[in-house]
Amino acid sequence: MTFEEKLTNREYDRIWQEYCGFLDLDMASYMKIQRRLLEEQMGLWCASPLGKKILKDKRPENIEEFRAMVPLTTYEDYADVLLLKKEDMLPDKPIIWIQTTWEGGKHPIKVAPYTSGMLKTYKNNILTCLMMATSKGRGSFDIGIGDTFLYGLAPLPYITGLIPLGLSDELHIEFLPPVDEAVNMTFSERNKKGFKMGLGKGIDFFFGMGSVAYFVSMSIASLSEGGKKGGSFLKKLFT
Repeated sequence: MTFEEKLTNREYDRIWQEYCGFLDLDMASYMKIQRRLLEEQMGLWCASPLGKKILKDKRPENIEEFRAMVPLTTYEDYADVLLLKKEDMLPDKPIIWIQTTWEGGKHPIKVAPYTSGMLKTYKNNILTCLMMATSKGRGSFDIGIGDTFLYGLAPLPYITGLIPLGLSDELHIEFLPPVDEAVNMTFSERNKKGFKMGLGKGIDFFFGMGSVAYFVSMSIASLSEGGKKGGSFLKKLFT
């Protein structure tokens, strides 16, 4: 059952427990789950060719041994595998490769594999963030089918491009501008069109870096006040 179906059925308690139930855990219970998950990932990584390469064929039996055996690494330790996308070296088969910048390296970009399990976790985290962003207390959240989302995101292959992908099969969100248009626009073009559409439809969600979010929030506040700053912002945005 999708998030939207549970929302339509008004299963609010079930939704909260599924996505935000971790808030009710005490520290011991929370750390027990984290340790179990870490042990699962450790087992997969150690058994992979990449893990064996880093470990030099040593095999830690528990987390403490893993911490003692595995050296601190940087992206350079994985670059020869990841940049060439050697899937046979990895613990699991990637579904998609994410890209980001690599300052100070020999290559202009870094790439990282995302498996089906990672994408599922990412999707759940997005929905949890939407719930937490609209929550006024435990069990309370305000998400509606067809809510609008200002597309202030870097598109794929950057990681924020996974947000529309992650939501697409769980909840209908109207991106401003639509995703198929936004991915072919510059950041400035996306924001200009998104704000133009938002002035008519309203904007329910926005995601961006702290500095961008601050600028947007201040700009929207000045628009609502109707002062000179709002007029100046409109002029800069739409011209």
